[in-house]
Amino acid sequence: LYKDYTSGSTGVPFKFAVDRGFVIRGLAFGRRIFRMLGYRQGDSIVRFSPSDRPGFSFGDYYFSVPDYDVLEKRAGDFIDKYDCRTVIIYGVSSYLVELAKILSRLKHGVKFRAAIASGEALSDIQKDFISQNLNCPVLRCYVSRELGWIAAECPLGGLHINAERVYIEVVDDRGRVLSPGREGRIIVTMFDNEAVPFIRYDTADVGEILPK
Repeated sequence: LYKDYTSGSTGVPFKFAVDRGFVIRGLAFGRRIFRMLGYRQGDSIVRFSPSDRPGFSFGDYYFSVPDYDVLEKRAGDFIDKYDCRTVIIYGVSSYLVELAKILSRLKHGVKFRAAIASGEALSDIQKDFISQNLNCPVLRCYVSRELGWIAAECPLGGLHINAERVYIEVVDDRGRVLSPGREGRIIVTMFDNEAVPFIRYDTADVGEILPK
């Protein structure tokens, strides 16, 4: 088993465990999402994050960025070291916004293969800003530490649920399931972690199932 903990971005942080199957299958879901972005054999996946985690570093490259104060230096090191045209950037939404600001200020003109934003909401304006300054398509993912890859955006818009891994319900304040197109609390049941099953887990997030 691997010990992990929630980030505390919503709710009270708590510790839990994941089994090896959860980690290994997480790699497969990640690869499928990257292929939606045009991942090619030989491309590298670089994760900008404050800490590593089993199943998320992909064995390619991992860039630790403990806080925003060192992001500019680390970004410069990274750009000088790698051929960014073969790199897919993966990171928390606010990190990618900050990276886009740095590249805009430096007028670097670097071009990435693609970027994946997760962990925080990302507005359309922010998404366009990242895309313009990283010179690549940007995809939004719905990911949490305790549930892993939940859903991913496709180039046509909307997020596709990883239905093999999770079952999502949208409920009202009384816990009644809402029909598609109605906004409510997102409740997730995960099939993929036998160590600590999450059954009808309240994510504290709000959303809706698109009818189309």
